[in-house]
Order: sequence, then C-alpha cells, then structure tokens
Amino acid sequence: KVSGAFHSPLMRPAQESLREFISSLNFKNPVKPILSNTSVRPLSTARGLKNELVIHLCHCVRWCQSMEYIIKAGFFTAIEIGPGQVLSGILRRIEPNIQIINLNSSVSLENIPPLLAAPALPAKSARAFFIQRSNISGQMIKTHRRKKQLGLAPSV
Repeated sequence: KVSGAFHSPLMRPAQESLREFISSLNFKNPVKPILSNTSVRPLSTARGLKNELVIHLCHCVRWCQSMEYIIKAGFFTAIEIGPGQVLSGILRRIEPNIQIINLNSSVSLENIPPLLAAPALPAKSARAFFIQRSNISGQMIKTHRRKKQLGLAPSV
C-alpha cells in the first residue's frame, strides 16, 4: 500500500506543473555525476538533472539496478540521508557486505567528514555514495492541494 501514485503514468497531470517549477530553479552542473534511478545512467549537467526530476515523477524507479550499478563501479560505503532506514534495508539485501552510515539529523550531517576519514573504515570505503529519499514531489503536491483549496489552482 502506498500513499500516492508516484512514479507512475497516473502522475502525468502534475508533470507540467513540476516542469514549470523545476525550470524556475537555478541548478548548477554537479561536481560529481548523479546517477539517475530511472535510466540508471550518470547525469552530469544541470539540464539533465532538471529533466530527470520531471521524468522521475511518472516513470518507475529502477532502484535495485541503480544500486547494482554503483556497487559494480566500486563504491563500498552508502550514506543514507533522511528519516528511517528503508533504503539501507533494501540496499543491504542487494549487497550484504556494504557499509551503511545513516544520517537523520543536522548533528549527524556534521559527522560525515570524520566518518569517511576514520582509520577504522577499510580503505575501500573511501568511495562512498549518498542515498536520499527525496520529497520534492510530495512538497509540490501539498502546495497544489493548498492552492486548490484556496481556489488558485486547476483540478488535477
């Protein structure tokens, strides 16, 4: 059971609103590539990232394939940012030997550099990646619902 029809064609009516919102934001090219979890390919431009966020709304997430891609690329430490440990649990089923660091508060975010530099971590752990549960779609939907309640948005 899920809270919405996210990542499915049923979200198409919201896609144009999301496209307009995303296009109003100023993105910079990422310093390191960001892996798309819909196409399972690295993205390295601001334009590509914006496009991916819009596509992501209506396409299925290929999360397991994305994690397999990252592991095959030689990353051995995952840092999950956000509440809960859902993604860590799924990742551990894909790769039981991966080191996972969970960060769920601003205090724990301050610990990232020391954690990665700690001598207790195996040398291979220096190649870490971040996994994060995004809430942009949820925020857009909440904003749209509020506008609709106020009579400022068309029905979707």
